[in-house]
Amino acid sequence: MLMGGFALGLVLPGPAAEAHGIDPVTTGHRAVITLWTDDLDAALALALASGGHSPGDPDEFLDGALRVAFVEDPDGHPAQLVQRNR
Repeated sequence: MLMGGFALGLVLPGPAAEAHGIDPVTTGHRAVITLWTDDLDAALALALASGGHSPGDPDEFLDGALRVAFVEDPDGHPAQLVQRNR
């Protein structure tokens, strides 16, 4: 993924450990990528249709300023989908 001159890449723990001599955490939710969207329902529907799993329904956050949903990819990696309420 590319945005504003930055590239985001994802690496599996095994190859990362072998190539860089690190000891990555391999259980539980290690990190959450946050993706901002103008349409949380559409983004969540696309994630679920693509094989993702949502552990719960979207909810309001920060006194209703944001609407948030979590989704996990088929390997259990979490992502947070966030929409600003206007």
